[in-house]
Order: sequence, then C-alpha cells, then structure tokens
Amino acid sequence: MEEENFNQPTEKRRSSKLIILIVILTILVAGAFGWYFFILEKNSESDTSSSQDLNTNSEVEQLTYTSEDYGYLLKYPSDWEYTDDAEGNPAMFYDPTGLAQIIEGTELLQGTKMEIYVSEDIEMTLDEMVKERDIEFEILSEEEIEVGKVKAIRRIVNGMGYMNVTYVVNENNFYSIIQYIPQEKYRSIYTGYYDSILESFEFIN
Repeated sequence: MEEENFNQPTEKRRSSKLIILIVILTILVAGAFGWYFFILEKNSESDTSSSQDLNTNSEVEQLTYTSEDYGYLLKYPSDWEYTDDAEGNPAMFYDPTGLAQIIEGTELLQGTKMEIYVSEDIEMTLDEMVKERDIEFEILSEEEIEVGKVKAIRRIVNGMGYMNVTYVVNENNFYSIIQYIPQEKYRSIYTGYYDSILESFEFIN
C-alpha cells in the first residue's frame, strides 16, 4: 500500500509532462499552418498586384513598325520599345515595365520580348521548314492559322520559360515570330499582346 502511494506522484508528473508536450506541439503545428497560409495569401496578393500592374497598359496607343527590307508591317503598344541593334533581323520588341522586374532567385527578367527572324530565298515549303525547327523543347500545342492572309503554323513551347512561336512563308521568305515569357503566371497577359500583334501583321511586298 505504501509502495502505491510512493509511485502515484511520479505518474502524475509524467502525465503532466505529457499534457504539456501535447499542448506545445499543438501550438507549434497551429503556428506553422498559420504562417504558411499567411505567406500563401501574401504571395497571391503580390502576384495579383503584379498582374494588374502589367495589365494596365493593355489599351495604349499602337505604333506601326514597317520593314521595307523584309516586306512586312505590324502594330505594337506605344509603351513597348523597339531595338534595331540587328538592323531589323531580328526585329525586337519588348515591354520595358516587365523587363525592369527581376525574377526573385534568378538572373532572368520577367515580362516579355518578341523577335521576328527572316530567312530569305528559301526553297522549301512551310511544313518542311517547320519540321527542321523541331527542337528538344516540349511542344504544348500546335495549330494552323493565318498571318497576313497567309497560312502559318503556331506553337506554344515549354523550354526556357514559355514561348509563343509562329512560322510563315511568303515570297520565298521564312518568318519566325517568337515571344518569350519566362514566367507561367504572365502567359495569359502577354499572350494577349502576341495575339494582337499577329492580327496586325501584314505583308507589303
């Protein structure tokens, strides 16, 4: 009987420690979940804010770019920039607002850039030229469209980020119209710009 009285306080102490441990673990788990959802909400707000910032310039005035040498013209947003470092081949257009924002943890610039390459005096069909450009990147989709009232092939490619790519042949010239989007969350926004530029594309020769 005395032995039972001797062990009783020890059992109570063990039970108390166990309860305290459970309470501490519960608080830690609840705190971890709370912090996770707090960070998730902040990131969601940040992404939404960034998307809204990038989308505010969607109704700006359009400028016309004309390439007499390569026989085409197109319209692009006036708040974008054009560079002629390569003397028009490729012609390069980019959104300076997006390019000013560096993707966290990388050296990449978010936003978008478009390039138009022209190969002259080709002797192959559109399908043959496109087949030659099958690359190791994953082709997410492919469809036949018209660009400047001419048959074209459009692809969405997953490689170094996402790329909208359109190929078209006109007057023995092969045109590659490429848009680079390094972040998936901006695909819907910048693809809209790409669609608009494609719709404005005209051959002038």
